[in-house]
Amino acid sequence: MKPVIIAVVGIVALGGGAVAGAFLGAGGEPHGEMAAEMEHKETQPAKPMNFSYVKFNSQFVIPIQAGGQVIALLVANLQLEVEEGSTEDAVLREPRIRDEFLKILFNMAAEGAFTEDMFAPEIQTELRGRLLTAARDILGDKVNAVLISDFLKQDR
Repeated sequence: MKPVIIAVVGIVALGGGAVAGAFLGAGGEPHGEMAAEMEHKETQPAKPMNFSYVKFNSQFVIPIQAGGQVIALLVANLQLEVEEGSTEDAVLREPRIRDEFLKILFNMAAEGAFTEDMFAPEIQTELRGRLLTAARDILGDKVNAVLISDFLKQDR
């Protein structure tokens, strides 16, 4: 009797798994958004796999104010991930890139982005997006990413 019960339970489990897989769309051809995403990836040229990293000579220090008083300092160490061979161009344009990055950091501090949870995903995504856009405006598509190696807030 025990082997029969085990066999029935196994058959029910397999059948349930097959029904769940069919219901959830597993297997077969990708459809909808997944198919469009796969097609988009195939048409995009592959980015170079070799990158160089350009570290800025000094930290970015941004005052955070409230009520006309400096309540904290934000200290950030940033790096650029650039296509291999573009390091020299990035180093030569560092003063301009640094100026743009400071503008962005000062604006975000003035908007209050760093007064609450500055590590919130939406704040970090916005910060990285703004910095990357600024870097690409100066260096073009040679910039792959802006990396944040240190991001500290020192309250007074």
